[in-house]
Amino acid sequence: MAQQPDSSQLLRGLLTAPTERQDLDCKASKALVLGDEFAFKLVKHILGFANAGGGYLLIGYKETPSGPVPDPDHREEICSTYDGTRLSGLVDANIERGNDPIRLTVHLPVNEITGLRHPVIEIEPFPHLPYVCRGAKPEREPILKQGMVYIRRFRAETSEVCTAADWELLIDQCINRRREEFVTAFTDLFQRMTKRQASPAPDASTLNEWTTKARARAMADSN
Repeated sequence: MAQQPDSSQLLRGLLTAPTERQDLDCKASKALVLGDEFAFKLVKHILGFANAGGGYLLIGYKETPSGPVPDPDHREEICSTYDGTRLSGLVDANIERGNDPIRLTVHLPVNEITGLRHPVIEIEPFPHLPYVCRGAKPEREPILKQGMVYIRRFRAETSEVCTAADWELLIDQCINRRREEFVTAFTDLFQRMTKRQASPAPDASTLNEWTTKARARAMADSN
């Protein structure tokens, strides 16, 4: 069986050979400033990835006719603005109450060709329920719309759930999440049911008391 690459190898591979697909999107180099339009676009993409099984957002790459290439305007100081806690807080502030907190990690791998680090945002799938957008942001020409469920499509685009194919993808993700919960719960139950229980040690005092009473009854019957 072929050995699977570790996470560092995977991240380096994303930097050296990026290609936009359902589980990977590339964005030009721009600092993360909470409240600006770029930040809200990131939130939209993050929700879309989380609702479609997870994925990666690669910062510092520009789109060209031949595919994504390193953004010549990318700078090291931009990396410091991508703090995982701040980004998670921004996403959580824009999802409906009752949703689980977003699960994401910000990695900063080095591009072996340019020698620069690039923020790579790893987004995990929703654990229980799909993420629903809480409110419209920004107020003028909102990028995020209240009550919307965003999803990452097979055509490498993030959009509102509105087509039959979108609903099929979302329902499949819900089934997968529930199946994982069921398998985990059933495995735990099975292990507890089949685990051999140690027999309790006999209580010597109770045994002696029973023996004494039995002997007394036997003597009484013989008389």
